Amino acid sequence: MKFTFKDSENMPPGPHRTIVVEPTEGRFWCHDEDCRSAGKPDNGSFASVLKWILRQIALGHVAPEVDERGDVVSLHIGKTAAFNVETAEQASEAAGKADLQVDIAGRIAEAREKGTSQQTYQFECRAWAQATPAAHFRQELHYALEFTELLGRTSKKVKKLDLLPILESAPENTRQLLAEATRCHLFKLDNACIALCRACVEDALNGALTPSMRDEWRQQVSLQKGPMEALIDVCASHGVIGVHKRDAHKVRQAGNEVLHAKVTDSTGGNTNVAADVLRITRILIDTIHGKHGDHA
Repeated sequence: MKFTFKDSENMPPGPHRTIVVEPTEGRFWCHDEDCRSAGKPDNGSFASVLKWILRQIALGHVAPEVDERGDVVSLHIGKTAAFNVETAEQASEAAGKADLQVDIAGRIAEAREKGTSQQTYQFECRAWAQATPAAHFRQELHYALEFTELLGRTSKKVKKLDLLPILESAPENTRQLLAEATRCHLFKLDNACIALCRACVEDALNGALTPSMRDEWRQQVSLQKGPMEALIDVCASHGVIGVHKRDAHKVRQAGNEVLHAKVTDSTGGNTNVAADVLRITRILIDTIHGKHGDHA
């Protein structure tokens, strides 16, 4: 038996999911049509395994095992926690209700992030004020499911990043900004990645200024040149960033465009831009502080 979740008339549209109900030893087990198996945990994608576990919990197929001390020492998830009901229709109703509760909790959480409608504002205020531990659990489950969508991409992205031997030479703040920018890229926080890349490059260049270079910088700023534009030009003229003057300005310009909400690529997002800006930023930091730099 299959059934498809449909959005309530009073809720904004969301993804439709087709659920399969399978009879099993007098009970009924529900699962996503395209995700019946969790796969082998030690021989596959951890993100896929985690998503299967979380989706089974979202559908209500989780049962705790309690020991003599009252502690939950095991969790039965999936088919071993099938619904003990009489019909497939009852199983589909139970799974649909459980999944809808997670969906509602997620949408209320997203409304807190992005803003909400005046028509639903009072309802959402009451929902937050009256939220039970179970409701908070469902909100965490929503975010965990969101995270699994990103997790599968992180291992592919991280392998493309070059190692940077900068631990002993780069200041802590520069390395911290670079780490945050990289994590934003891995977790698809594209605008944040671009803005942090700009901050990272600015911090690294500021740290490379000698007293005489800083005097040059002040002079250029006094001539109506932007502070970071002048910083890049001074550092480039003294060989701090090698042949990467144009690249440094590209990071600066991308960061400025993010601040003015102008950065988009052909897909309507900033993913490609962020990836390129991060790549350039890492090259610049490596040039200033790493194996290719003269300032380590």
